[in-house]
Amino acid sequence: MKKIIIALLVLSVFAGCNNKNDKTEGFPPYKITEFSTDSTVEAITYEEYLKEKRKIDKYNKIILKEEYTKKQQEGTGIKAFTDLARKKKLHYEFNYLGIKISEEEQFNFIQGKNIHSAIKRNPIFKNPQTGKFDKARVQPFIDKISQNKNDEPYFVWKYQLNQITENLLKDKYESLLSSSFFPTDIYANWIKELNKKEAAIHLAALPYTNFNDSVVLTEEDYKTYYEKHKSNYKIYEQRYLKAAYIPTQIHKHFHEKEYKTFDRLLKSEESFEKIASMTPYLKRYSSYYYENTIPQELKSFFENGKPGDIYGPYFANNSYRAIKFVSIKTIPDKAWAHHILLKQSNEAEAKNIKQQIENQISKDKPFIDIAKQLSNKNPDKYEWGDTEWFRYAKMAQDFSDSTFGNTPGEIVLAKTQYGWHIINIKKHDKKRKRYFFTGLYRPLTASKEDMEATLQEATTFAHSIENPENFEDKAANNNYIIEEYEAHAFNVQVNELNNSKKVYNWAFNAQEGAISDGYKIGNKIYVFKIESIGGPGTLPLHAAKHTIEYYVRRGKTKEYIKNKYNLMKLNKKPIEESTEKLNMEEFNITGINFNQSTLANVGSEPKAIGLAVTLSQGEQTKLLFGSEHLFSLRKLSEQNKKSIRNPMIKKKQVWQTQLNNGKYNLVFDINDRMSVNFARKQDSYFLLPKYKDTLTDNPELSAQMFRAEQAFRNQNYVDALNGTKDYKGFKELTKSKPSKQRRIAALYAGLSALQLKKYDQTLRYLKSINLNDRFFSVIALGAQGDALSQQGKYAEALKKYKEAISIRANFMLAPRYILKMTAIYIKKKEYDQALKYLKIINEQYPQSIVSRNIEKYIGHVEYFAKKTSILANH
Repeated sequence: MKKIIIALLVLSVFAGCNNKNDKTEGFPPYKITEFSTDSTVEAITYEEYLKEKRKIDKYNKIILKEEYTKKQQEGTGIKAFTDLARKKKLHYEFNYLGIKISEEEQFNFIQGKNIHSAIKRNPIFKNPQTGKFDKARVQPFIDKISQNKNDEPYFVWKYQLNQITENLLKDKYESLLSSSFFPTDIYANWIKELNKKEAAIHLAALPYTNFNDSVVLTEEDYKTYYEKHKSNYKIYEQRYLKAAYIPTQIHKHFHEKEYKTFDRLLKSEESFEKIASMTPYLKRYSSYYYENTIPQELKSFFENGKPGDIYGPYFANNSYRAIKFVSIKTIPDKAWAHHILLKQSNEAEAKNIKQQIENQISKDKPFIDIAKQLSNKNPDKYEWGDTEWFRYAKMAQDFSDSTFGNTPGEIVLAKTQYGWHIINIKKHDKKRKRYFFTGLYRPLTASKEDMEATLQEATTFAHSIENPENFEDKAANNNYIIEEYEAHAFNVQVNELNNSKKVYNWAFNAQEGAISDGYKIGNKIYVFKIESIGGPGTLPLHAAKHTIEYYVRRGKTKEYIKNKYNLMKLNKKPIEESTEKLNMEEFNITGINFNQSTLANVGSEPKAIGLAVTLSQGEQTKLLFGSEHLFSLRKLSEQNKKSIRNPMIKKKQVWQTQLNNGKYNLVFDINDRMSVNFARKQDSYFLLPKYKDTLTDNPELSAQMFRAEQAFRNQNYVDALNGTKDYKGFKELTKSKPSKQRRIAALYAGLSALQLKKYDQTLRYLKSINLNDRFFSVIALGAQGDALSQQGKYAEALKKYKEAISIRANFMLAPRYILKMTAIYIKKKEYDQALKYLKIINEQYPQSIVSRNIEKYIGHVEYFAKKTSILANH
């Protein structure tokens, strides 16, 4: 198997630098210093990046004018970089394959027989009389703007032509990918057979989430899973940040105006209670102090004052406050009561019912039993309750006053917003003196001066840190809150932190361990530390944890269930007895077909769906582990679906959507780890596979091909292959001397012949070429497998499919060919081989769309491969 060996990206950094040198000149960039002979290094220079950005900015300013906002301009930086990276990667493939746009083809789409739709839509070329596109206006326009190539019209025209050219190149590439979709008869019939039935089942299910509290994940659990799957978690350059949030301190000397307003209100003749309603800025509250909790500033006021006295304004908790002394009470710390709430009642009725309850109370019939009896008999009118121990402030004031102010054993009344309560006081805790008061407070909003003072406090804190390892301890000593953030390449600010562009730029220009000065972000002040630098490559374990936790927990939960309940022993017992012991939920579910991805009332359980359509009527499975549940199912019945839509139509739509959305580009990102340094104003690097190739371009052949390519893109495979009286087809074009264009013509010819069901021609054309790229090296072999499968040569087809999936790891193509292999193995009744390859999709291609429901296929095939371990009493 040919593999691209991922390069070792070496970063030379100095650890442990603090804020004094956090903007080090000559920050060492990521350099790709070691890589395999199968790879080559590509660069995006900072000058290239700036040139691309300026070009996009210029075009948008011309077209959008004042509508081109500052936010859009910031996004241009990311677009410029990603466009450059994608263009370089795609052009690397185009150049290897020999996919070109010749001068003849460019003339054709500008003013020839096949003018591009974007040019036809340009209002400049509309005939003023007819209002329609006029080809005769194109050349005069080009001649006119070409007289001054520095003017805006020429720039816009060239920009748009470049866009059309880029899109045409991608269209050629994508049409080859699209035409590789070919459902072999054996595969299509297998899928059709799976989709033609509807099943009804009885399902017993036990969700893994039931055991979340029983399963504790350890660092070793995470590490074990991570080491096995870390190749799935590739990243670009990142910064992992620790942030000390410095709460904004209000300084009263910056708020004298608010103090004077509050003081003036207190000295007015209005009552203390009414003052709160005179301004929206004042809030009212009630509370109390114990003797030992009175603030030092208020001690003299409470100890020497009397109820009715007022104190204030004074400064506390970032607000100005005033309090009115209400009373002194010696009451318990806590109380316990039973009560009954009388819904929609009045005082007289409450007193009457209270008297009745008192008359009924006896040693054998306590208050709580009478309350429950009344509530059960007439729940719309009565509701009983047991408070257990509670503090004074927990309940409504009247309820607490009645409970705390009377003696345990008494039955008392209280009126709250819920209605009348009859309360039986059970117990009191120890009593203490309390000073009750009513308060007014005026919250203060941080002023500009407050923010500046807090920012200075933050910077002083940052400069006090000599060793970055003490960052969190020092923050905790100052009661600062520690938060965690990430800054990713291809962004302009820190994740989940709006308006943080300055921090982002600092982070990408500082070294590991660096401590920032204070930063104001919104209305908050932070000091940041670069906890670690994530180089391009694999997501580090500490950052991957939140991503992999679901899978780690699921795996450990399965082990927990297996060990706790001894599944081997349980599966030897009658299944009804086992499901009852596990307290499993049971459902009858109808209308199950293979095409669905969830089960009613259960959710995602693809393996159960695969088994449901495969089991014979009356068969019962053992307890099996699924994606989300331990389950067992019994097939109740099955019937043929009334109408069956060709499932291949849906599969082709999915494939086409992936191409249209550019999902195939993700294949390039799997191996091409990129170092993104444009925030540091440095060059960036990424790896490309080194394709071994001795062929050269043939410009003359390239100029002859575009008509046949156009027919191919329009799925006119007959003309593409055979040509017309106006142009040569690929059959004729493959007869030229060896070149990149002859090779790609043979690929076009082979795929055209496959779509036309000319399988001998498919094999002849595709066997004649040797490709080494990421997609078509796989497709050339896989399409041969398709042709051989159609000819009934299954052993040879399997051999070609295996070559296809081994030549390059391609998560878009390999799973498709593995499913075709599975169909052949099922036809040959080699179920163990079918199962072996299906599991490869799960293990090696988790990113693929096929992997999302691969458990359905595994459940279906396991029935035949492992029937004795699947079925109960078998």
